[in-house]
Amino acid sequence: MLKFFYRAVKRLKRRSLFLFRYISWLGLRDALSFVWANRRIGRQITVSIPAVKTSLVLRGGTSDISVLENTFLHGHYGFTLSQDPKLMIDAGAHVGFVSVLFANRYPDCKIIAIEPDVSNYELLSRNTEQYTNVTALNAALWFKQTTLEIVNPKDDNWAYRVAAGGDGEVVAVTLGELIKDFSLRQIDLLKLDIEGAEKEVLENSSPWINDVDAMVIELHDRFKSGCSQAFYDATQRFPCEVRSGPNIVVSMNELNEREIQP
Repeated sequence: MLKFFYRAVKRLKRRSLFLFRYISWLGLRDALSFVWANRRIGRQITVSIPAVKTSLVLRGGTSDISVLENTFLHGHYGFTLSQDPKLMIDAGAHVGFVSVLFANRYPDCKIIAIEPDVSNYELLSRNTEQYTNVTALNAALWFKQTTLEIVNPKDDNWAYRVAAGGDGEVVAVTLGELIKDFSLRQIDLLKLDIEGAEKEVLENSSPWINDVDAMVIELHDRFKSGCSQAFYDATQRFPCEVRSGPNIVVSMNELNEREIQP
């Protein structure tokens, strides 16, 4: 009985902290509405974020919430570049929060958002449909043209990993292919959050790495050994490096790691 009481108190404390965090962020009315809607797991709900010109759609009671907080509240992309980027590739775009963040921060930047999972891609498309500078692709970034499969479909929707083999239905695209198809001369910002596939992508980066001016990446050696080694081998030419949350940012030019609003 005492153990049940302690668990109940702990659960109440966690929910209260969640509510207070959103009240300070969104205001009382919007926070209460959002927290109430979030109780229905998997239901699509809408939230308006300060300094973001469009509402965002996400799935209540899922890892979408933590991705939302990390992107807009905790400053995981709280860095600035020395020059406003004109072209960004968002690989591992999930439901589009990072693409929306940068589309608001840099409204003249063309963004190519890539997401392998169909359900995530559907929300990515909805969240970016009002941004004419964002192009969403249902594909996975890889080092060669092929088809891939999601190897952990039962994990949280932000953590899907892809691999070659099997009866893969995920279309793979390469950086070289994107550069050719979109007639790109330079990638001002390459964002990689691809759950371990960065190892293969970066081990085969020599044809395009000189076309990248800055890169922000979350490394996943916990899933696949050699991710960090592949990253640092590929980015030796980048003189500037900062940390932004769990992300590493490298650039050919000066970086600022202060947290900023969109």
